Amino acid sequence: MGDFASDFHITPPANPGAGATAYVYDTTWDSVNGVLTRDVRRKFRPESKRLIVCAFIDQAATLFVDWKAAGSTNWRPYDAAGYAITASTFFQKDCLFLGDDTRVRIVTVTGPGVWEISGRLTRDRGL
Repeated sequence: MGDFASDFHITPPANPGAGATAYVYDTTWDSVNGVLTRDVRRKFRPESKRLIVCAFIDQAATLFVDWKAAGSTNWRPYDAAGYAITASTFFQKDCLFLGDDTRVRIVTVTGPGVWEISGRLTRDRGL
């Protein structure tokens, strides 16, 4: 087992509404004057190996895990179809970080009324 005492619980994203994207985590984000800013620093948390995401949303949504290689400006999804989040059903995905940078995002179609998201960043690579 890994050292779960060193895990870091991330602040969940706000409900994005209908037809929008909520970024659960992005390794290129940095806090600038207390505001999260994207694509500021590459390989910001090299010690982080995966993100465990749990969700309960009352509308169907899709979770995407994207990676960005060194020197690239393009994000590439691990699975182009993403991972379906069924409405009003507990969802869990263990997202292994590959490449130099990783981001995890949830895309909605219909605006959720219930939006419960949690994420735990861990240094343990084992699944």
